[in-house]
Amino acid sequence: MLIPAFYVSVTGRDYAQFISILSWYTMYCFGKMGASKDDYVSGFNTLKHYYNDLFHYDAEQPHWAKVSLGALLEKIQKFFDMKNLTDEHIAEIGNLLYGFETNDKSDFERKYFEYCTSKILQECYPNKIYDAVYDLMNHQEYESAILAAFKFLDSHLQTLLNVDANRYYGEDLINHAFSPNSGVLQVQGHSNEQTGVRNFFSGANALLRNPSAHRFVKYSYTTAAAIVAMVDMMAELASRIKENRNSNPKGM
Repeated sequence: MLIPAFYVSVTGRDYAQFISILSWYTMYCFGKMGASKDDYVSGFNTLKHYYNDLFHYDAEQPHWAKVSLGALLEKIQKFFDMKNLTDEHIAEIGNLLYGFETNDKSDFERKYFEYCTSKILQECYPNKIYDAVYDLMNHQEYESAILAAFKFLDSHLQTLLNVDANRYYGEDLINHAFSPNSGVLQVQGHSNEQTGVRNFFSGANALLRNPSAHRFVKYSYTTAAAIVAMVDMMAELASRIKENRNSNPKGM
């Protein structure tokens, strides 16, 4: 499944900023660079701010983050809740953060980007196609993911046309939807466009879906992701054609 470059850029930027602040504050504590408790509190508040920004998709941080770095930050907060902040406390804070960077950061990073990928894809794709293919793509079952995507498309067209799934599927469904003159979903434009839409759906079905029914087909992640994105676009195209038909039936 394809992710827009903007989301990739923002996700990478947010994580890089957080890691930069984490490394800076770890060294700040190790070097006892603060002149007062307020300096350390201010730095810690900055760290928490960038940490919370990592999870702007949800009202609260996910469970895996809460029990790892979230719990560590809560433990550090208790030092600042004390009346007196000693040099030993500052050193312990530095040790806790360094321990995370040394032992737990890689696992946190992997889970974070998996979390962001899931959230972004849920924003970019309808729930039904996301539910149908996400786990399959993650487990590198690309052929199955493509088949699932086309099953989603069949279901989407059947719902749009309000037809019996046992009677209309595959090529019969495509013809019922898009055949020039007789198809239920007619493009409001040149007749060649109607033929093009029908041929596009038919060709994609024949070339990308049907071969898997007869033989094993190997796909790369990039190819499978592009096909899933194309199927999502096809479903959206069919929906737009129906919306235009309903809003302007005389333009058919």
